[in-house]
Amino acid sequence: MRNLTALLTLAAFAGACDQDRPDAPLAENEDVTLAPPATAEDGFQYVMPPYDVPAGSEVQNCYFFESPYDEDICVGEITVAQNPGTHHMNVFRLGTEYDLWGDPGDVVLGNSDTTSPCWRSSNWADWPILVNSQQSYADGFYDWTLPDGVAHKLKAHEVLMLQSHYVNANTQAGDHAVVYVNFDRVPCDDIQEVGTVFASNQGIDVCPGDVDVTFSASCGNDFPQDVTVIAANSHFHSRGTHFDIEAYDPVSGDYGDPFYENTSWDEPVMATDLDVVIPEGERLGWHCSYTYVDPVAPATCSDLGAGCCYVFGPSVETSEHCNMFAYYYPKVEDYSCI
Repeated sequence: MRNLTALLTLAAFAGACDQDRPDAPLAENEDVTLAPPATAEDGFQYVMPPYDVPAGSEVQNCYFFESPYDEDICVGEITVAQNPGTHHMNVFRLGTEYDLWGDPGDVVLGNSDTTSPCWRSSNWADWPILVNSQQSYADGFYDWTLPDGVAHKLKAHEVLMLQSHYVNANTQAGDHAVVYVNFDRVPCDDIQEVGTVFASNQGIDVCPGDVDVTFSASCGNDFPQDVTVIAANSHFHSRGTHFDIEAYDPVSGDYGDPFYENTSWDEPVMATDLDVVIPEGERLGWHCSYTYVDPVAPATCSDLGAGCCYVFGPSVETSEHCNMFAYYYPKVEDYSCI
């Protein structure tokens, strides 16, 4: 059952916060802030309602908001400010309605209950991702400027969903979740629209004795035309040691040279300066490597999969992920990686 609570979460266009990016790292117990775009013509800001994360727990909530404009707009820059300790933040465009749904201002509380719709990835299987970030830099900021002539296009009053996951346990320590997102506008004249890919290899199991064990995956569909990848990101949990993304040729079965590599599980840097052409008829492929680590109390083998293995699942403490994100142009309508 959905747990929906109406919230006034869309920030005013100006004056929502009077601080710009700080010159120094955040002080202890200081929350990150982010000044909004100066005017409505410049863009809009979403401010997530803050929440606390009790010691020894993980909290994941889903927040619904809308583009506040009566006309379609183009977004050419996205800035994210998050308190330290974030595990991930994703902004989705709504697709098919399953168990997870909401109107602007609604929140589906996941908290630590992994049976909540906000935790179940099948509920957003065809929801295009707009931006993702797992970074909480020392100053709390992540800024992505898209290439000239390339932008996200949002429909008038389009509803979006921000999902925030914080962990305050053995693997990460984030006890107070704060998230700001700025969406800066650009003119829509002569714009090529961004397409996005969010895919996951769920066939992973990291078992006792495994050292740099690697799992490979590729999209199930070819690109029907040449596309250019402009940004990419990765996501796995604390057993992850290496992640790479490359082109995959389904005819030869060969993977190309990696154009994205990451070895930092908790602060994976999103590559935003890519200019990688994936030829027509090829796909995206990715590899995830892991080294087994014994569970840390209070987790025990009984919390893991059979054989005390970490298998695919939502909990940072007791399961693993192998998620690939890619942003490309021109957008291919109805393209799915699955």
